Amino acid sequence: MYTPSWVTFLPDGEHLIGEEAMSQATKNPKNTLFSVKRLLGKKFAEIEDELCYLPYKVVEDGSGNPVIQCELENGTVQYYPEQILAKILEKLKEDAQSFLKQPISDVVVSIPSSFGVVQKGALKDAFCIAGLHVQRMITEPDAGCLAKYFGSNDEQTVLVADVGGGSADFSILEIAEGVYEVKAVHGEGTLGGDSWDQRIVEWMADEFKKTHGIDLSEDPIAWQRMKLRAQSAKKSLSTNDSVEIDLPDLAGKG
Repeated sequence: MYTPSWVTFLPDGEHLIGEEAMSQATKNPKNTLFSVKRLLGKKFAEIEDELCYLPYKVVEDGSGNPVIQCELENGTVQYYPEQILAKILEKLKEDAQSFLKQPISDVVVSIPSSFGVVQKGALKDAFCIAGLHVQRMITEPDAGCLAKYFGSNDEQTVLVADVGGGSADFSILEIAEGVYEVKAVHGEGTLGGDSWDQRIVEWMADEFKKTHGIDLSEDPIAWQRMKLRAQSAKKSLSTNDSVEIDLPDLAGKG
């Protein structure tokens, strides 16, 4: 089961996760959140340059931390990235428990190679809020290698490349007699599918401005619409040499 890391807050304060949240992107753009992991464990000053790529509002709290701000019927509500991530984890926990027919309390977590001590701590906090205890953390490419070659006795050296939505991670491992030894690890925490989406969005906005003279950068509905269009185009390019994107209907309500 695939659950996109999107969260939408409805006007009454209720929230939607995954595909349901994505469906609200153009209807409720300022309260539809994605790419939250990139804010995790960082100071506001570290991510300030990236905020122009997000249609939702991120502000600085009194301690220099980023806080996501949503406008609901009862007023403005603020959430830390850990709280948003916890809501996604709660949904994953519910789905896993439903599938396994048993409660889940302890987890082993795969993390980006670039995560430092502060980011690991923030991630643990998110799991704690979701009612999960982190037993151990493993870098994402190492976890992928373990899953692929578990039980194999073949001696080999493996390069694992894991490019996700928010980060790109690489590991070189040596496998011998069932023992895995990590020889090298490297990760880039701000390079991933979200980065490619953003480049496509910027291209669409530039082309639209050239053709129609309208700047979409301050239009959150158009921004979310372009984000979804970029993701669709990116997926199509995985199996096709080219894809068409219809620009005229990017602006406007809907």
